[in-house]
Amino acid sequence: MHRTYRFLHALYDVLASIAFIVADFARAALRVDYGYAWRTMTDLGIVAYRKIADLKPVYRESYDTHGLSLDSRWRLC
Repeated sequence: MHRTYRFLHALYDVLASIAFIVADFARAALRVDYGYAWRTMTDLGIVAYRKIADLKPVYRESYDTHGLSLDSRWRLC
């Protein structure tokens, strides 16, 4: 019985050590300038907002011409 616990404890020690080494390596390898990341995300948000604004007329026309609007449904009745 004690051998099982010793084995599990040793296995936990090995796996925890490996996990800490991997986490430390990932933290060091993925070092990011947070100011740059914030500016990039802000710029991407502005581009996405402008693209959605450009597509609004297309969606409105599609919505009106494919019978999904209430006006076109009432005209069919």
